[in-house]
Amino acid sequence: MLGLNYCTWFKLQWVDVLRSFLKEAEWSRNKSVPSMEEYEPNSIVSLAMGVIVLPSLYLMGPQLPQETIESDEYNQLFHILSFYGRLLNDVNGYKREKEQGKLNSVALQVIHGSSEEEIIKKMRVKIDEKRKELLRKVLQKEGSVVPGEVKQVFWKMAKLLTLIYKKDDVMHENEMPQEMFSIKDALLGDPIVFN
Repeated sequence: MLGLNYCTWFKLQWVDVLRSFLKEAEWSRNKSVPSMEEYEPNSIVSLAMGVIVLPSLYLMGPQLPQETIESDEYNQLFHILSFYGRLLNDVNGYKREKEQGKLNSVALQVIHGSSEEEIIKKMRVKIDEKRKELLRKVLQKEGSVVPGEVKQVFWKMAKLLTLIYKKDDVMHENEMPQEMFSIKDALLGDPIVFN
């Protein structure tokens, strides 16, 4: 990724997302069951945070130097957010995806012999750990190369993901929950101000 301009980097993010969608389609078509080691990295990419977060940063905020988005700190923020979102999606969309015949991390662990209730309990602990890990990174000042305003975008995205997946199966409901209608308040009520 070193030395790539923003447009090239963004295109590569889309290529990665499309490859991850293709991999999931192949698993489905072949009725194959990936291991967790195969599923996890692919599923984090298929959540598509890369094509959502960076364009948001460029549209809303300070010009980010290339070395910032190539930094370990930025990549850690991005990975933690993506993993957090994937866990929320898998736990709260498990029943719907199970009915649709789709695999997610809950279904995979059930297939490999674990109890659904125990898996969900452990994953909720992991969700909480990832949220705390992201918050620690967002609040980190010493040695940070990522501007605080940019870190707040990651935190706002985590809050949005939490809101989206607040109910157990938001996407399956015939009517969107009332919280979804007030999403603008969650995002705009506490705006990010760039100096």
